[in-house]
Amino acid sequence: MENHEIIKWIRKLLYAEYYTDFQIEIEGESSSRHGASSRIIFAKIIITDGKSREVLHIAVKFSKPALRLLPAIRAAYRKEIRFYETVANVIEELQTDVEGPFVGLSKCYDTFADSTTEIIVLENLRYKGYKLHRVDLPMSLPYIELVLTNFAKFHALCFALKEKNRRLFDELAETFKADVDIIVEMDDFFKTKPAVVVQNLRDSNRKDLADELEKLIAPGVANMVKSIVTDKVDNVVIAHFDCHCNNFMFKFEGTDEGTPTNVAILDWQLAKMHSPAIDVSYFLHTVCSKQELDRENELLKYYHDQLGNFLTKLDCNVDISFPYTTFLEHWKKYRFYGFSFACCFMDFNFLDENSFPKFDDANENNNVGKIMSETVLKNPTLYRQRLVDLVEHYLRKPNN
Repeated sequence: MENHEIIKWIRKLLYAEYYTDFQIEIEGESSSRHGASSRIIFAKIIITDGKSREVLHIAVKFSKPALRLLPAIRAAYRKEIRFYETVANVIEELQTDVEGPFVGLSKCYDTFADSTTEIIVLENLRYKGYKLHRVDLPMSLPYIELVLTNFAKFHALCFALKEKNRRLFDELAETFKADVDIIVEMDDFFKTKPAVVVQNLRDSNRKDLADELEKLIAPGVANMVKSIVTDKVDNVVIAHFDCHCNNFMFKFEGTDEGTPTNVAILDWQLAKMHSPAIDVSYFLHTVCSKQELDRENELLKYYHDQLGNFLTKLDCNVDISFPYTTFLEHWKKYRFYGFSFACCFMDFNFLDENSFPKFDDANENNNVGKIMSETVLKNPTLYRQRLVDLVEHYLRKPNN
C-alpha cells in the first residue's frame, strides 16, 4: 500500500466518523527492525471542528502483501484485530474503579480487514513519551519488574473474567485457542537455527554447553515447542507469546530513563490461550543479563505477588485462580518455550539495520523460517557472551 493509498484510507475513516475539515500528513515509517512482519506508517491528523482544533498522531499498522499470502500469517494479522476489537474493551470494563489499573495497551482508533489487507490504527505512543529499549542491551531490574507487573495485571484480568463471566471467557478461549500454525510456517527455521546456536557455543569454547544443549534438543525444537503449545492447561489466560524486547515501549518521568513509569505491550498477533508461564519465560529468558537470570526465583516470586495483589483488587483469590505452587509447576514444564525462542532469536538483537531479515518476498517456496535464518551478526562477541550466559543458566538451573 502506497502513501497516497494510506492517506485515502485515513480520509475515508475520518469521513465515516463525520469529520469533514482535516489535514493528513505522513510523518514517517517504521524501520525493517521495528516493523518486520507488518508495515507501520506514522501520520499526523489535524481536525478542525468549528473553533476547536485537535491533533492526533497515529500509527497505521497493516499487513505486508507477500506475508499475508501465507495462511498462518494472515490469521495472525486478523487475530490481532480481534484482540483490539474484543479483549481491549473487556478488560476496561473489568477494572472500572480499580486502583492502579492495567494501562499497558495502545489506544486503538479503528480496525479494518477485507480480502486484500488488514489494518489497525493505533495511537503513536512516541508523542506521549514512550521509547523502545535498546535490543542489544539487557534490561535492568526496574524495567523487568515493570513488565512483570503489567503482565501480572493483564493475566489477572483474564483470570477474573473467567470467574465473573465464564460465557464470555469461553468465547474468547475459542477465538484465541492454541494453535501451532506459525510454528509450522517456521519449520525450516527451527530445523536449521538450533545447529547455528550450538556452533556458536562451540566457537565460544563451551563444548560442554554445546553438547548438553544438543542432547536436550535432540527431539527437535519445533516438536518440543509444538508439544508445549498444544498441551492441555487448566489455568489459562490470553498469553502474548511474543515477548521480545521490541514489543515493549517504556515511558519515563522527565529525562531519567533509569526507572520507567509505564510500559505498553505491543503486537498481539500471536496471542493464544495458555499458561502465564509462557509470557514470563519468554520475557525473562530474552531480556535478562546473567545478573538478572541469577535472580530467577526472586523474579518469579515478584511476578506472582503482583498477580495476587491485582487479583485481590478484582475481588478474586490468587490461591484459587493460580496458586504459586501451580505457577512453579507450569514454569518447570513450559520454560523451554521462552528459552528456545530466546536462543534462536537472540542474534536478531545484534544485527545492523541493513542485514535485518526482510519478508517482502516470502512465499510458499521461500518461507518465513528460511528468511529468518539468513542473518549476519554485527557484534558476534557480545552475542556469544549473552548466549553462553543464557544457556548456562538454563542447563544448570536445578528446576530444569
